[in-house]
Amino acid sequence: MRDLFLDGLPILDALEVSGSTAATARWINCDQSSVSRAYRKVSAQLDLHFNKDDGAYQAKNNQALLASLRHASQLRRLAAGVERLQWLHHADVPLPKAALLPPQPLACSWRQEQRSIDLLQRRVLDLALVVQPALPTRSAGGGAIQAIRIAPHQGISALVLDTLSDHASITGLIRRLSALLHPL
Repeated sequence: MRDLFLDGLPILDALEVSGSTAATARWINCDQSSVSRAYRKVSAQLDLHFNKDDGAYQAKNNQALLASLRHASQLRRLAAGVERLQWLHHADVPLPKAALLPPQPLACSWRQEQRSIDLLQRRVLDLALVVQPALPTRSAGGGAIQAIRIAPHQGISALVLDTLSDHASITGLIRRLSALLHPL
């Protein structure tokens, strides 16, 4: 593995979002065994005890270290621009697949708004596109989440950390998604 930020953390993030080594492998365009080797290596290097438990991948150890690395990784993604952001959209959001340009959303088979909020607050995701969010919300350990209406007539909103809602990369992705949902 070349780089923790470029190779390791994105694999851990995609595993937490998708819950599947196969879905993660498809998203990063590699084989499933490479995903398994990579996440185990990062977990061992950082003493995370990162494994699948109750259907979800998560770290059991060194939470503060992982949180700091994720914050740094998110700052790096934001500085790199729209194409580097990590986001998802739920299956019931009608985005035309042919029109999706980079960045591609992470695979997501569940429709749990609270799970999306948790992933945003832990900086695994930069944005989540959902239908009919029941916001505003705040959890004990995370920051406030803002719902930005993208397609009000369809009830579609982008969920983002309140502190990131005005960042150029986030607003750029929101403009792209809005254009896909409101063709001229």
